[in-house]
Order: sequence, then structure tokens, then C-alpha cells
Amino acid sequence: MKDWYVVRLAPGATRDAKSRPCRPARPDETAFEQEMQEEGFACYLPKLRREIIHHRTKKKYTRAFPLFTGYAFVQIASDDRWPALRDCDAVGSVLSLNGRPWAVSSDLVTDLRAAEANMIFDDTREARIKRRQEGRTHRETTAMRFPAGLKVQALRGPFAGYHGMVENVTGRGLVRVMMQLFGGEAPVEVPVDWLDAAE
Repeated sequence: MKDWYVVRLAPGATRDAKSRPCRPARPDETAFEQEMQEEGFACYLPKLRREIIHHRTKKKYTRAFPLFTGYAFVQIASDDRWPALRDCDAVGSVLSLNGRPWAVSSDLVTDLRAAEANMIFDDTREARIKRRQEGRTHRETTAMRFPAGLKVQALRGPFAGYHGMVENVTGRGLVRVMMQLFGGEAPVEVPVDWLDAAE
């Protein structure tokens, strides 16, 4: 299996690729990736995706960013390709140890690719749903945060300071709690932001 090497990217290498007459740019493709493909090098630039809210229109959109700012992986097929790699505009330098290019395990690159494909690095709603950090609906998210049987304490509202146990989440997204009130238990429905897990 061919080795991967870490390259330090030149300034501007992570900008969006420009479409050319011979080949249009792909979505989320950088100038570095475009140049590596044109020069015949296999490369990998790990990316994470974030949801951004436009400051004026308030619309959400997803944008890709490099996971390791300023660094990427390149696979070298043979030793006679080193001069061609160093001549690439998008490559600033090759990381080396004692004057020799530093090889990286192909398992590391495979693991990074698998993690990126599974959206481990992403901070998007889709990734949070996949990681089970958020539900598809408000009710589902509330049920994940406050599962049945969880001991809770009311922080706000008329029940502030009282403790109870979660029974379920209603269709409106309220948490139904068996609250200990006046020496007994009574079912109450409270908004999510009034509760916190009891210690």
C-alpha cells in the first residue's frame, strides 16, 4: 500500500476551486484538491461542516472547513514524483523528519475518512440527529434529553425548587413529571427550560 504524506498548504490553497473549461469544480472542492487531481496525485483534505446563519437574511446554510487548518494528506506513487509535488502552487512544503518526508499510516487516513463520512466532525443538525444528540422534532429532542424515569428538579416557574421523576413527554413537547408536592406526588406538565436533571 502506498504511503501518505502530510503537506503544509500554501496561502489560499483552501479557497473554493474555480471552474475551468476542461473541468467544472465540484461542490466543496478547494484549489488544493483541484490542482492535485490535475497533477495526478491522490490527496485527502479532511473537512468538517458547520451550519452558518446568514447575518442579514437569517437563513441557515452548511459550509465546509478544513479539519486541520493548513495541512492535508497526499499519496506519492513513486519517488520520481516528489519534484512535481513540490512544484505545485497549492503546496507550501512537505512535513519531514530529519530531512526525510514523514510518512503517515494509511490506517490513519482510512479512519479519518470513515469518521468524516459518519459526520463525527460536523456541527450540523443532520450530524447531531445521526449522533443521537438531537431529535428530528422538538418532542423527540425533549424525550432524548429527559427520558422516562429521570429524576429532575424544577428551576423556574411555580414549581421552582421541587423535585420529581419524568413520566413522559407530551405531544406538545412538555415534560410530564410526577412532582413531589405537599407531602405527596402530583402529575404536572412543564416546559423543558424549567427543568434540569437532579443530582
